Amino acid sequence: MDNWDVEVARVYHERTKHSYGSVRRSARTLDWTTKPSPYKEYPGIPLEPLPRELDRLLRLGAGVVLKRRGYEFRTYSSAGALYPIEVYVATADGLFHFHPRDLGLRRLRAALTSTSNPDGRLAAEARNSAAAASLNFEMQAEG
Repeated sequence: MDNWDVEVARVYHERTKHSYGSVRRSARTLDWTTKPSPYKEYPGIPLEPLPRELDRLLRLGAGVVLKRRGYEFRTYSSAGALYPIEVYVATADGLFHFHPRDLGLRRLRAALTSTSNPDGRLAAEARNSAAAASLNFEMQAEG
């Protein structure tokens, strides 16, 4: 068996896929009273405004674009409106979390300096990983 054996994938899919009946046989339903917050929060960290060069990209790419009947819809879809995707931005100024409802950044880590990182190892790693770009994005699924 190699990684390109399509038949193995097809057999696995057929054995594990949902059908109209299997979904209805499952007694599990969503408990809306224990629904997690749709936003990752960092209490105590002030919100910073979006830099002009990132405003449009983050606002239209990952922000809340519609509010209806108590739901806040982001630009990308999510099963059950649970939105497990978080956007992090790394620049020379530090590491930030983008808050899609508040449309701002929260600084999670300041820029690495010789004072904050005396051995210079983290600063060197940051420079190496960002060598080809002045801005890095990371999207992370929670859960």
